[in-house]
This record gives sequence, C-alpha cells and structure tokens, in this order.
Amino acid sequence: LAGRPPRVDLALEQAVQSLLRQAIGQGLIASAHDSSDGGLAVAVAECCIASGLGVALDLSSFRGSVQRLLFGEGGARVVVSVKQASLEAWERLVLSTPACPVTSLGVVQRDARLHWRLADRDVLDQSVESLRRSHEDGGERRGQRGPHECPV
Repeated sequence: LAGRPPRVDLALEQAVQSLLRQAIGQGLIASAHDSSDGGLAVAVAECCIASGLGVALDLSSFRGSVQRLLFGEGGARVVVSVKQASLEAWERLVLSTPACPVTSLGVVQRDARLHWRLADRDVLDQSVESLRRSHEDGGERRGQRGPHECPV
C-alpha cells in the first residue's frame, strides 16, 4: 500500500529455489517458511506458534537496517530449519551453492520461547503461548484464521 515493491532478483530466486529443492529431495529440511508476509519476525513467530517449539536467534552480527532485517518482505528470503543429524550434509550443500547466500540465525529448542539477541543484547524473550494468543486475537479482529502451517 505504501512505498515501492521489493525488487525481484530472478537469478537469486532461482538459486534459492534450486537449493531448497535439492535439500528437500535429500531429506535435509525440517521446515521452511517464506518471509513474504511480515518478514523474518513474522515467519519465525508463525513457525514457533505452529510447532509449539521455541527458537533462540542471535542476530548480533547483522549490520544494517533492523526494520529491513526483521520485517523486510523481499523475495528470496526463506526461514529454514535443519535437523541436527542433517546439519553437516546441509552445510556441504550450501557450500556447493555459492550463488545462494545462507545465514545461520540460531537454533530450534524444546523450550517454547522466542528469544532474540540483536546488537549484542537481548531484545525479545517471549513465550510461544503468548505469541499464539496475540496472533489469534489479532487475526480474529481482522477476520483471519490462525498461523500458516510451518511444522518444525
């Protein structure tokens, strides 16, 4: 509704989708969620709500606009979780795909909390249950249903 739509980089989109298809074909991906509806912050929160699992993210090494990092809806951005047993194979696949930048953000955890660290300080520590309640309350006010499916 406001501003310019994100610029589409077709070569990057192709590299990301190719990497994801290969990883899925090899059984490496536990979950994947695009960031087209609210950016990284919303995608991660929706994954936590849908799975009931928590996540600890460390975004301290990021430099740039925090708004763009957390809420940017540009293409070719996908939140992916990889099971520990598949991590080495995932890393080998990523290294063989230099056209597709991948950034490790954190770990999924059984403790149902969303914990974010940014600029070397804790900025969010919220229970998944409280996120779920807020999401449902907001969705009901807008006439929408629950979170997108994102089994982790």
